[in-house]
Amino acid sequence: MVKLSLLTAVVAALPSVFATPVAAPSNSSAPAVLEKRAEGVHLFNCFPTSNSANNWLSVVAYCANDADCSNPSHVLSGSNVCVKKFSLNNNDCESRPCPPAGRASHASDAWGGGGGEDKGWELTPRALFLVNIWEGSEQSCTFSSGVTFSWNIDRNAQRQNDYTYVGSGWNNFRSFAGYKDNKQQGATYLNHDCKKIYYFI
Repeated sequence: MVKLSLLTAVVAALPSVFATPVAAPSNSSAPAVLEKRAEGVHLFNCFPTSNSANNWLSVVAYCANDADCSNPSHVLSGSNVCVKKFSLNNNDCESRPCPPAGRASHASDAWGGGGGEDKGWELTPRALFLVNIWEGSEQSCTFSSGVTFSWNIDRNAQRQNDYTYVGSGWNNFRSFAGYKDNKQQGATYLNHDCKKIYYFI
């Protein structure tokens, strides 16, 4: 009788054990917004990785799998990229100071988002000339498919912490929330390494 009562008590307790969800482990270094999502649009500043490409680019990139845009081994296809600004590095040097030889990657870190914030590198005005200023006004870029992506980012967005909500975006189909990215290297495009400035999901 004691054994039967014990078995009955265990069976009765089972529903409450399985019905109680286990809390997900907390990870303060990975904001909830980084839990990877389906599609996304990224704003990149891209610098040449070889002498074969002497132009600097600011591009809008669409990734059906958003994680691809943050993957340095992923190569963006032309149909998923809209070039917002194209700067010929060598020609621009004739009228403005140029980044020192071999300092391209350091320069890209100094760019920030192009919002004019001094990053401790002496050629910030040069950086502003080479890349698009993403912030402070409504802007747009039209892909070869005819789809236009538009955005409006707060003018002080680069002063915010990484992964902070800084503005909105939209295309022909839906709206997106925009966040400041971490300026680490993302996907590559046409012999260029691209720094992640903002992303929209």
